[in-house]
Amino acid sequence: MQEVLFEFILVISLSFIIGLGSSMVGVSGGAFKTPLLIIVIGLSAQFSTAISLFSALFVAVPSTIKYYKNEKKPIRINIGLLIVLLSVPGLYLGVILKSMITEDYVLRLIFGVSLFPVALMMLLTKRVPDRTDNLCELGEYDIKKNSSFRLLLAGLGFFVTGIASSMLGLGGGVLYVPTMCLILGMPMLAAASTSVFVMLFTSILGTIMNLAIIPQTASFFLFLFYSTALGIGLVIGAIIGTDYACKVDGVLLKRFFGVILVFPLIHLMNLGQLWLDPLGTNLLNCTIGDILIWMFVVLPFVAVWIYWRRNRSPLE
Repeated sequence: MQEVLFEFILVISLSFIIGLGSSMVGVSGGAFKTPLLIIVIGLSAQFSTAISLFSALFVAVPSTIKYYKNEKKPIRINIGLLIVLLSVPGLYLGVILKSMITEDYVLRLIFGVSLFPVALMMLLTKRVPDRTDNLCELGEYDIKKNSSFRLLLAGLGFFVTGIASSMLGLGGGVLYVPTMCLILGMPMLAAASTSVFVMLFTSILGTIMNLAIIPQTASFFLFLFYSTALGIGLVIGAIIGTDYACKVDGVLLKRFFGVILVFPLIHLMNLGQLWLDPLGTNLLNCTIGDILIWMFVVLPFVAVWIYWRRNRSPLE
């Protein structure tokens, strides 16, 4: 009984941290939740993925409510619904393509390499002189100011996100947010809040598909037990994270998104495994490798931020 209670409290504590960061930048946190369940709790990969997909609701629901009630009204509901409409066909196409491809590492490598420049652009976000950079002020943003080419490119990006999500198990936020920020020019807060709104729909669809396989992978009671533990921590973290996101300026939020994005990309390309465990027999070693590579990538940018901060002019 004590071991069960300890596991329950441990999962709540760790999921709180995941929910705090995920809600701020508009991602589901699946790249962190799944390893947590596999390494710390010892669940199977298939069962952990099912729980992780379902638990995304515990980030999406409270985050959407808090963002919607915020006086800044950052969620762009019309854009969010459009993203859902464009992503769903991609989800189904991804399922079909996944059934046709026996080796998906090449696809993982392509997506990882393609997204790494996006993460670097977010990490290198620099303040512009004579601007507050507080992108909570959203009143002046208008998606119609984008060219037809940019709108078409963004639509293609959302469609591809659907494909990538179903094929590679990605949380859509790691692709939705950069598309909205870098292509449509949306403020970071608007992109993050709209992304968690979209997750309401994508996580429900993912849960419906996984309900069919849960009885075959493990006990439904265990599914509810660990989902509840994750949910409690994620809800509390998401509530606090969304409040804090509206108080952080857009530059810091974009940099934080870059920090978060680097880890799933490293994990996606199995870089930690290739470094410390080429045979893939020890998941703990693979994850340690991912974390060390993540730190190696991120820490130099932290040094750059410190340098910029010390040398920027008073007007910036």
